Amino acid sequence: MSMVNIGIDDAIEMLSHAHPITKEYEEAFRCAVECMKFTRDFLPLNAAPERVKHALNLLNTLEYIAKEVKV
Repeated sequence: MSMVNIGIDDAIEMLSHAHPITKEYEEAFRCAVECMKFTRDFLPLNAAPERVKHALNLLNTLEYIAKEVKV
């Protein structure tokens, strides 16, 4: 089996132009693209699991703040 290496910008481009079958998949693709755009500058695709865990904690914290704080 051969592995294909794809950069985050290429992945974003591909998913941004994908044609999902259902509205649920369309929303999932949109969320994935937004997450990749947000994290691409500080979380490379080959990041260590510990770094990924810290990034997810940061994203969860930001999401909590956005929901709880009326801006």
